[in-house]
Formats: sequence, C-alpha cells, structure tokens
Amino acid sequence: MQNQVILLLEKQFTLTNEDKKILEQKTRSLNRSDRHYYFKELKPREKEFKQYFKEMVHDADVQELKDMVVVNLLERGGDPSIADGLLMDVLGRIEVYHQLRKKAAQEGIRLKALNSFGGIGLLIGIVGLISAVYLYFLNR
Repeated sequence: MQNQVILLLEKQFTLTNEDKKILEQKTRSLNRSDRHYYFKELKPREKEFKQYFKEMVHDADVQELKDMVVVNLLERGGDPSIADGLLMDVLGRIEVYHQLRKKAAQEGIRLKALNSFGGIGLLIGIVGLISAVYLYFLNR
C-alpha cells in the first residue's frame, strides 16, 4: 500500500520516483547510494516538508493525521519510514508512539522489538542503570 504521508507530500512538492522510494524506507535500511542521494537531495528539503506539515496541522484535524501515521506504522510493525518520521516530528513522537501502542494492543498486532517503548534509548538506559548498580556494589 502506498504511504499516505508520501501522497500528501506529492500533492505539494514534485517528487521523483527515487524520492518516493527513499522516503518509504527506514533510515537504517538505506544502502550507501540511497544514503548519499538522501543527504544530497532530500535532507536539504526537510525544512520545507516540515513547514508544509506544520501548516497542515493548523488547517486539518490533528487526530486524523495521527491516525494516518499510526496506520502506516502498524503496517511496518512499528518502524517509521523517513516520511512518517517527518510528520511525527511535527505531531510529537511520544504522542504518536503512545497511540501506536494503544492501537496495537487493541488490534492484537505485535510490534517489532523496542518500538513499543520508544526504541533503543530505553535499552541503553536499562543497561546503564544495571551497570551503575553493579559497580556501586562492587566497590562497597
């Protein structure tokens, strides 16, 4: 299914097929040539994209936009595409992830690891906390 966020961008901006292909992917899954294209062509236009989304948020129903992003995220198991990430930055990532967790629990959809808790940051925090406690008791 076509990403709805990319369709919104396509209405306002002229996007090539290469642009659309890259905007549908996750940042981590870009290969070297895609990453080069992304940082050369799309990254400089990110401000324009976000400004367009900010104007949309003022004009449209915010809940409707959040629902659209959540549906896109559920289709991908919780991993946001680059385009979804742009809209999530405008809407608020925490609110979108909170709604994603709720909807995934209601529909019984299993999210990919660490997505339901905000990513790898939580894992790093837990490991850091355990390490600190271990070192504290080791030096006592």
